[in-house]
Amino acid sequence: EDGTAEDVSPMKNKVDKIGTATTYYNEAYQRYVARFDNPYGSNCTGFYQVASHEQNEAFSNALADGHTLEVACMANYEGTIPNAEAKPFSAMQGGGTGFLICKTNAAGSDGKNVFTFLPNVTTTGSSTWQWVTSTTVPESKKFYHVVGVWDKEAAKTYIYVNGELQNTLDSPGEFKFASSGCNWFAIGGDPANATSAHGSWCGDVAVARAYNKPLTAEEVALLWNELADATGIGMIAPDTKSAPIGIFRLDGVRVDKAQKGVYIIDGKKVLVK
Repeated sequence: EDGTAEDVSPMKNKVDKIGTATTYYNEAYQRYVARFDNPYGSNCTGFYQVASHEQNEAFSNALADGHTLEVACMANYEGTIPNAEAKPFSAMQGGGTGFLICKTNAAGSDGKNVFTFLPNVTTTGSSTWQWVTSTTVPESKKFYHVVGVWDKEAAKTYIYVNGELQNTLDSPGEFKFASSGCNWFAIGGDPANATSAHGSWCGDVAVARAYNKPLTAEEVALLWNELADATGIGMIAPDTKSAPIGIFRLDGVRVDKAQKGVYIIDGKKVLVK
């Protein structure tokens, strides 16, 4: 309520509010949500700084042997989405991992500003970004649930948006950490050095979580269902005989075929494996 934030994981990492980030109670999500009035994709005037994991061996090892990031966020822009890298939850200065809205010239973006998961995984020791682009260009003032998974054992990366698997990429190798001094997670941007952030996010962040393992499709679906059930997102029809026949994504868009993820099929919520 007072604008501060805390790490509710067992690690209890220190979280500092830097600059002008604010919070408000979101009735749909039933939690306090961070709001950032940063210039879109520029230097941050407000963000949250999670304590550095550079000397935190347990945290670093948890990232290095495969990990998952989750964010529920809303971009705020006027008119056409800016062609700039805006990062809601990130630790990727010169390496590392995180989320961004990519530029139109990013690998795999198809010329669009889409949600992207961007871990640095290398087979040579040199910086090698894994551009795991989604197919989703975020609309302004609309929340999205995004999950990025790097499965080291399977040598794969995945990105899910609103419970739907939107891209898979071959990603063999070892995790390359961010530059020294930048191994901390920013909420509302991306570390530029030990004390400041860039790639600024303009909009809201309701959820920012890191997991010490690659989550399965079923586990990602559970995370999405948790939010969808709480907010009513995608509940296009009750489970009755009057429900529309067909296959729908949870955002209400009708599709011809269900892939992996959660769908409304003939009025019933179904997990497709």
